Amino acid sequence: MLNNGSGKELDLSKTDSWGRPHPGPKKKIAQEPGESLASAKSGWQNPKQAELSHRLSANSSTRSTDADDNDDEDPESENNRKAREFEVEADAGAVPSLYVGSIFPILYSAYTAWSLMCDAKLARIFGGKGAVVGTIKDPPTLKSLDIQRKYYADQGKTPPADYGVRDDSHGPVPTIASAGNPENRGGIFHIYGNAQGDTASTGLYAPAGGKVGGLFLNSKGNTQINVSYKGGLVLTFLHVTAASGGPNAAGSVRIGNISGPGGDDPGYLHTHVITRINGKEVDPRKVYCQ
Repeated sequence: MLNNGSGKELDLSKTDSWGRPHPGPKKKIAQEPGESLASAKSGWQNPKQAELSHRLSANSSTRSTDADDNDDEDPESENNRKAREFEVEADAGAVPSLYVGSIFPILYSAYTAWSLMCDAKLARIFGGKGAVVGTIKDPPTLKSLDIQRKYYADQGKTPPADYGVRDDSHGPVPTIASAGNPENRGGIFHIYGNAQGDTASTGLYAPAGGKVGGLFLNSKGNTQINVSYKGGLVLTFLHVTAASGGPNAAGSVRIGNISGPGGDDPGYLHTHVITRINGKEVDPRKVYCQ
């Protein structure tokens, strides 16, 4: 059992590898007379899936009617369709509004809604107003990614499918260290002062109840702060600027500002956060997004 600083006792054995609660007992699938079980399963949806499917179907019907009135459809219509479907999901509470109404749904096609919601929660816990978190993938709004997008456009190339995804060892899931970076073994997320990654004035916070160490310069030339909690949980913050202030809206304690030496590249101002329990990296989503 672990206390993550929020006062809640967590049992990490009760979650799957993504940090989500294990599903309960399987529901019995209702079969019509003469219908096979496989057929019944293929048509079954839980209530939330059914509601979302209904809304997407209605959205699709509206688009079909519009298309009948205009045979010369814009070549961008496929992208627009994906964006509209994403907006319906967002309206249903599946994803934060930051990623709605643009090309971002396409860039995030492989990024689960659960991870997006967790990123938003981590931003509320660890950041001040406007802060954004990327666990598996960097937010597509970062100005540093604009530079990369321009490169692909100038070369007449399409960004790869994993565009914006960080190396496994630089992500949330514990793994083996990457070559040249033995300190990176997962358990990591990045937090940015704003969606563009171009501000160093946003507060950095740690959940209340921990022991906050002093700010120091480590052997890699990065500023660092360690915050320890009962139960063996230790949060390591790299690339931090000294600052003080009151708690944020989530009740977390101000430990500095987001970004600092080592995390101050233009358009990629960030703080690197590592989550460990008893010295071993753990997925931060398991600790804070259940």
